[in-house]
Amino acid sequence: MLINYEDVLSDLNEKSRKALISRAEQIVLDSELDRLTEEIMATRQALKLENADKQFLYNRAGCLATRLESIKNKRKSLGDIGNKLRIERLVGATEKLSPRRLKIPAELGEDRNSTPLNIHDLSKMDCSDLKQHLEQEIEAMERCIGSIDNAIRELRNKETELRARYDINSLSRSRYVAQRDDIRRETEILETCVELAKHSLAQAKHVLS
Repeated sequence: MLINYEDVLSDLNEKSRKALISRAEQIVLDSELDRLTEEIMATRQALKLENADKQFLYNRAGCLATRLESIKNKRKSLGDIGNKLRIERLVGATEKLSPRRLKIPAELGEDRNSTPLNIHDLSKMDCSDLKQHLEQEIEAMERCIGSIDNAIRELRNKETELRARYDINSLSRSRYVAQRDDIRRETEILETCVELAKHSLAQAKHVLS
């Protein structure tokens, strides 16, 4: 990977980091699967043409099938997809809050740095306590989004530099395309992380409004 996600998402706890990355990667992989499926269908249609270059198209179909299988395997290997971000768990607990004290799930006994909070205190949080923790998590997510935006800019600069190297014949076409595609994929994952994070932020702010 071109990005150290642990550094970029350092404002989130470990579970939230893994959940956010896995969700974003799943979305990107699903998009890649859709594109590959369309390419495979187009290749099959082309094979039906009378003047088609059969050998070229068969080779292409084989490459596409290999890529498709690789993406499917990556998708299956993703973990933490169903796990909720800490901010989402706090939102859920806040939404269910009654005027009386509510027992909070034990998994919330973990701050953004993965340092255990006092479970006994968390289990007896009142409305103001819980909202205070949610406000802190909102601040952490906002910092995280800023960090991701910086990482995206760095990747775009890398792509620009890569293109410049290719233009002066410092890179072969195959190496250029491979490295460019890696950069674009990482960028897409980070952009998806931002979208998911902003959605969680909007929900959290709505609960506090």
